[in-house]
Amino acid sequence: MQFGSLSIDANLYVFAIIGGFFLMAFLFGEGRLKRIAAAVLVGLFAVDQLSELVVTQLDKLGLKTLELATVQLALLAVVAITLSLGKTVSVGGRFGLRSFILAFLTSATLIAYTQSYLKPEVGSKVLENYNLVALAANNRLYLLAATITWLIIITVWKRKIKDDDDAKGKKGKKGKKKK
Repeated sequence: MQFGSLSIDANLYVFAIIGGFFLMAFLFGEGRLKRIAAAVLVGLFAVDQLSELVVTQLDKLGLKTLELATVQLALLAVVAITLSLGKTVSVGGRFGLRSFILAFLTSATLIAYTQSYLKPEVGSKVLENYNLVALAANNRLYLLAATITWLIIITVWKRKIKDDDDAKGKKGKKGKKKK
């Protein structure tokens, strides 16, 4: 894959993105991963809306060497990293199926949309030679909808915590009123 002056093997790129998100799910837990996924979605929106403006402004400043793909990746990285920083409510690094589904959907969406940042001739060559990238790119709207839907579902559907079960099942001094 050719992102401006940056050249990456497409298979390595796909497995690095998916592996990175699975590693984040394992290390950081669901709370941080939800924040990162939302930051990536906002970053994709910002790239879609602002990349051409940034390129024209950089051209006016005399930086015509930067290509659109390079600016798009840089803008995506800056927005996603900036929005994913900060404290999150966490359950101590717990991870599970919910986190891994979110990691897969977010990484597939990121792969699908960053593929569209390539030059048309390079993009068509990548789609012909790499099935995983082509599968993600052909279904990117479904992946985007699935990522947003899954984020909503795991935000609304609260995870059952062991302490909640213990508090409901026990009867002791804490539950009784004094007379």
